[in-house]
Amino acid sequence: MCRKHQISPSLFALWKATFLQRLPVLFQADEQRSADAARVADLERLVGQQALELAALKKASTWPGRATPNGGRS
Repeated sequence: MCRKHQISPSLFALWKATFLQRLPVLFQADEQRSADAARVADLERLVGQQALELAALKKASTWPGRATPNGGRS
């Protein structure tokens, strides 16, 4: 098969090992995949919220007259 498709036997062995390692995920219960997808969505929302908060804090730090913790020194 490797000769027919012009790939090295070691590459084919790597692909086969990767496939066999990940095979259980292919037949994983739909509930688990749904739970994983929901967790990813929650984490993405959290990252978005933190990005907005960070942007607001950065903007607020540039306001004139803002007291700095180190007395205005860098």
